Amino acid sequence: MAMTDIVMSREDAAKIDATNIRQLWYRFTDTIQHRELLWNQYEKESETQSALLSTDDFTVFAPIARYATNIAAGYFIGKPCKYYSRITQTAKSTELPGGGKRVAFEDRTDIEPESRKEIEAYLKVYRAVLRRNHEDDENMELARNALIHRVAYERVYTVADSETGATEIRFKSIDPKKCVLIKDSSIERNPVAFIGCEQFVDPFTSQSAYRYELITKDRHKFYEFRGETSQAGGVPHGTNNDGDMQPFASYDADEGTLNLEKLVGIPIIEYKMPENKGFFEDCVPLMNARDALLQNLRNTFKYNDEAILMLIGYSKPTDDKGMEELRTGIEKFKMLFLGEDNKVQWLLKDLPIDSIVGYYNILSQDIFAMLGIKNPVKQSEVYQNITTVRYQNYGMENTIIGMERTFERSLLEGRAQIITKVLNFINKKKWDWEYLDVAFERNLPTSRIEEAQFIAQMKAADVVADEDILDQVSFIEDTDAAVARKREQDRRAALEQAKMAVKAASERKADPNATLEEDVTNDRRLDDADERVRESRQKNR
Repeated sequence: MAMTDIVMSREDAAKIDATNIRQLWYRFTDTIQHRELLWNQYEKESETQSALLSTDDFTVFAPIARYATNIAAGYFIGKPCKYYSRITQTAKSTELPGGGKRVAFEDRTDIEPESRKEIEAYLKVYRAVLRRNHEDDENMELARNALIHRVAYERVYTVADSETGATEIRFKSIDPKKCVLIKDSSIERNPVAFIGCEQFVDPFTSQSAYRYELITKDRHKFYEFRGETSQAGGVPHGTNNDGDMQPFASYDADEGTLNLEKLVGIPIIEYKMPENKGFFEDCVPLMNARDALLQNLRNTFKYNDEAILMLIGYSKPTDDKGMEELRTGIEKFKMLFLGEDNKVQWLLKDLPIDSIVGYYNILSQDIFAMLGIKNPVKQSEVYQNITTVRYQNYGMENTIIGMERTFERSLLEGRAQIITKVLNFINKKKWDWEYLDVAFERNLPTSRIEEAQFIAQMKAADVVADEDILDQVSFIEDTDAAVARKREQDRRAALEQAKMAVKAASERKADPNATLEEDVTNDRRLDDADERVRESRQKNR
């Protein structure tokens, strides 16, 4: 299905209105239908509904697209993104010995205190906005949409707090099957118009209707039309049988939304897949072939379940009693008692099970190889160490790296830029979104055993500091805090040991039966304890 971008100048975007918005939407039929086909391949809703409605006639399928997409989304963005200021901090990414990747941050020392304070205030406010919007869940939804539909869209908007009336910033993903973003022909491909189309039912008339949403540089309009759904090559949405081409309702967005758009422009952010390809798109023919094998196998078993019983040398009963006995024998006992000269044979369809299994395994291997994901159902791959598991899904790394770069741009140049403009307006600030940077971490399983072995080996080698060793461990979030707690623990242990040594020495000196050698030993223990105390204090200064 050939799909090309529809570009438009800002002057042409200004001409979009109620008379042509449906025809313009109709030009995107191929794009919308392609996204719907990819979604159907992921969701398999019709097949599931068929199985629920009928136990006799339904499709057998394997939800590989759903499995692969969810794995890739979790692998890519299952861990929360980490935002930091590139002005005040530097990020260092390291591969963890137990699996995965970790990003550690170090403060820069060449920043003036006032500048650092202002940037930290900006980061605090920005992270609060992300937290209130449950950014982790939103990012997962965007990643899943992009992996399925080739693209994901997000809307930034504002609402007033019901109690205080303060302006709150919100962002939410949009269904890619219900919207398009039109861009200009420049190198940057800047957005010039956003069109959304959603079907709804009028609760008073029970009639189907369509609401079109239009956002341009200086307009945000809604148009509502009655009519049937248009098909490819048919009549555009909203055209009823009487040929009425006018909307039955049209209105502007609320004042707060219009003010937001005057401040930031079109508040829609696009998240694209690398090379404009869905994650499992190239594997659809192989997945369909695999499902066809499953369906044929199921049809064969169904055919044999209804197989015909052929009786050779057996005469048909001539009376009702004989017919009833024959029917009862087949239905109830699944067998017949015949004479020695009679023969019973089922007419069965030949089932080349070895060939089917062979084709099925070949298709499965090709599908998982193209997706870069290991087939999880092989028994030989269940019990493995984490190092092996780390590389099972390594084949999808190129795809994920491409997503990381496009998401980074959208999260910063898109979401952060819009949110920062609103924050500056609300707080009367001049914060710069370009101070922000974002770090991604792969969501992979880790092994505490392997990490413990790594720590022991590095400590024994005595070649790096404790802080550097703990930076490589997944279960330590704050290395500095962990080291400080360990030193405090050592200090308390040393003090306790010193007290015990002093007490033991005093008891020995008070014992008239104590020998000189024992007294000397106790004195040495006391001196050693005092030395440990002094060393512990020096470490914690």
